[in-house]
Order: sequence, then C-alpha cells, then structure tokens
Amino acid sequence: MQFFLALEEPVEQVKKTALVHGWDFDRYEKEGKISFVSTSLIDISNDKLLYSDSLCVECINARRVVVDSIST
Repeated sequence: MQFFLALEEPVEQVKKTALVHGWDFDRYEKEGKISFVSTSLIDISNDKLLYSDSLCVECINARRVVVDSIST
C-alpha cells in the first residue's frame, strides 16, 4: 500500500496528471494499492499534521509515502 498526502494540488488533479503518464491511480485506489489524503494547511499545525498522517500510514500499513509538496 502506498500513501499519498496532497498538500498543494487537489487529488483529482494529481490523478489526471498521473493518467497522462500512464498511471491509473483510480484503478490502484480501487485495488487498495494506494490511498490519498488531502488536507487544508490553514487550520492545522505541523505537529498535528505529522501525527495524523503518521497514524494513517500505520493504519493502512503503507510501505511508501509521497508528500506533495514537502516544501509546503
């Protein structure tokens, strides 16, 4: 299972961009191979964001984590 945290770009846009490159993230999501999370950075602290995301990663037993964008 992969975990994708979208901080800047909407998840639907990430999926459209991936599809152009031949990656069908909708299919992978339905197959349980990837999970997407999107969050608003306006009302959340760095510590709370890190804690909640680490819980999600543990819950789905993710083997890979993508943060878009880490600079945010």
